Amino acid sequence: MRPRLPAGLFTLVLVLPLLVVLVVMIFVGAINQAFQALGFPPWTALLLLLGVLGGSFVNIPVWTVSGRRERYAVDAHFPFRGVREIEEGSTTIHVNLGGAVIPVVMSVYLLTRLPWALFPHLLFATAFIALVCYQLARPVRGVGIAMPALVPPILASLTALILVPQRAMIIAFVSGVLGVLLGADLLHLPQLRKVGAPAASIGGAGTFDGIFLTGVLSVLLVAMV
Repeated sequence: MRPRLPAGLFTLVLVLPLLVVLVVMIFVGAINQAFQALGFPPWTALLLLLGVLGGSFVNIPVWTVSGRRERYAVDAHFPFRGVREIEEGSTTIHVNLGGAVIPVVMSVYLLTRLPWALFPHLLFATAFIALVCYQLARPVRGVGIAMPALVPPILASLTALILVPQRAMIIAFVSGVLGVLLGADLLHLPQLRKVGAPAASIGGAGTFDGIFLTGVLSVLLVAMV
C-alpha cells in the first residue's frame, strides 16, 4: 500500500505556490501602474520596474562608521552574574541600488516636470515628512534604525492631496522618498555608532525602512482617493 498525503496537506502544497505567484503578480502590477501614473511611458515603467527588482539585490558600500558594541557574557565565577562587555566595532553603510538610488533618480526627473510655483509646496511636504520620520525612527540595538513602515506613505499622500491635488502623485512620491531618506536615514546616521549593527542598507532590506516602497505606496494611495 502506497503512502498518500493527507488531502489538506496536498491542497496546501498545490495552492500555496499559486497564491505566492498571484501576490507577486499583483504587487509587480501595482508598481508598474504607479510608474505609469507618475507619467513614465509603459516601456520606461517596465525598465524601471526591472531595475528596482534587480537592483534590490545590489548594496553599494559607501562608508564605514566606527562605534562601540555591547554584549553580555556570564561570569565564570559563582553566582554567575551577567557581565556587560564593551568592544570596539564598526558599521558599514550601504546604499541599495533598487531601493534608494533609482527612487532618488526618479525623484530628480519628476522635479524637472514640476512647475516652479509648486516647489514651495513640495519643500513643505518633504520637510514635514522628514520631521515626522525623524521623530518616529528609533535605533534598535544590533539591528539599526527602525520606523513604522505605513506612516510615511499615508502622510505623504494626505499632505500632497491637501497641498496640490492636481499634482498630488508627483508631490507624494518625491516628498515620500526624500522625506524618508532625510528624516529616517541620513539624520540618524550618527546613532548607528551606538546600535552595534555590522551593516546598514539605505533603502534595502537591512536596517533602514524602504524608501522605494514609501514612494510607491504614496502614489497608490493617492490613486485610490
